[in-house]
Amino acid sequence: MDDYLALKPERLVLVEADPRLTAALKTRVAEMPQVEVIEQTVSGQQGRRHFRRYNQSDVSSLHAPGPALLAIFPGLRLMQEIEVDAVTPAALLEPMQLNQHHNNRLVIDLPGEELAVLKALEEAGHPHL
Repeated sequence: MDDYLALKPERLVLVEADPRLTAALKTRVAEMPQVEVIEQTVSGQQGRRHFRRYNQSDVSSLHAPGPALLAIFPGLRLMQEIEVDAVTPAALLEPMQLNQHHNNRLVIDLPGEELAVLKALEEAGHPHL
């Protein structure tokens, strides 16, 4: 987060799917009025999804780990699976009303869902994000 703050954004929006990490982020930024933390799962498709929390929180995802990830993290274990309501990036962005003339930063943690979200942004007419 320090790297994002170093860019001196007028508004920094952090989007996190994991409720545990969201709570920690909110505590960390409590005294930073330009930072907003949103607990939300973002996906290429809207609807109910299964969020998988692993013992390595950086790889928690909507997706099961593939062989390459398991080779990097041989001790990776599923800790919890929770049902979440995922939204498309367009549905996430709409109520934010980000001013395109301001220095805004939107950070979404999406392990394994990056390509689907980029395609959904392009389809919604937001390829510049």
